[in-house]
Amino acid sequence: MQDQYQSFTLFLLLSSAITLIATAIAWRRSSPGSFTAGLLLLSMTIWSGTYAARLSDSSPQQKIFWFYVMYLGILSMPSLFLLFVLRLTQNDRWLTQRNLVLLFIQPAVSLLLLWTNDLHHLYYKSIETSATNQKILIESVRGPWYVVNTVYSYGVIVLALGVLFYSAMRLGPLFRKQHRLILIGSAIPWISSIFNELN
Repeated sequence: MQDQYQSFTLFLLLSSAITLIATAIAWRRSSPGSFTAGLLLLSMTIWSGTYAARLSDSSPQQKIFWFYVMYLGILSMPSLFLLFVLRLTQNDRWLTQRNLVLLFIQPAVSLLLLWTNDLHHLYYKSIETSATNQKILIESVRGPWYVVNTVYSYGVIVLALGVLFYSAMRLGPLFRKQHRLILIGSAIPWISSIFNELN
């Protein structure tokens, strides 16, 4: 069991290193969507890096701390994915200041509710640590806002995938193939995440 945790932690650290390098590469490019792709990759770096820190041999307080920081990446990812898709598909007319603010209100509220969860228990009914097989684990019970955030997040993701699919159908053969590859590569982890939520 210990070896499995160590292997998974190393995988997460490798993933965060790769996405961090990809972030730097994306920000050096000037093609449509490169900046938002960099932000999206950075959110992945935060998610996998803090997840690795959470799994490492640390105190219960440190594990809880990294659990909360991890949500910076988790909560921003759906909105950043939609921004990336809109930029990639050249739907810049939707990227008004008003729409950007509206898009990030829910993730900001979710993060605030999570970080103040001890006051109201809306995001998680409880977040506790327990020792199992000489490993400290975080055990949580989902609250009502967790459900709200999940529905919102997957709604945004489905919208982004729909825009990407529609764009792929309208483009020429070269760009259509590119968009289809991005669509497939994006859909696989999101679908996997949905099944994980249902289990």
